[in-house]
Amino acid sequence: MAQDDETGERMTMRIGMDLVPEWSNAVERMARYYGEEVAVGVADDGLTIDLTIQPHRKEGLLADMQNHWDAFVQARKQAGRWTPARPKSG
Repeated sequence: MAQDDETGERMTMRIGMDLVPEWSNAVERMARYYGEEVAVGVADDGLTIDLTIQPHRKEGLLADMQNHWDAFVQARKQAGRWTPARPKSG
């Protein structure tokens, strides 16, 4: 989810508990590097990271997240710990 304001774009990222802390720690580090006003909170279903990011830094954040995600998935697959996402029932 994203929303523009005068100081940058607001983003909220939600990470499921099955990816905490391995993936959530990486995302939080990237958010703190690229973003401003980063807040992290825990809910029953996972971790939430809210941040403000300047438009010129967003592309770098998203590219880094994709690269790190690809490496994360590959490492989990090699370790036999990768379970593809299950469709949510309505």
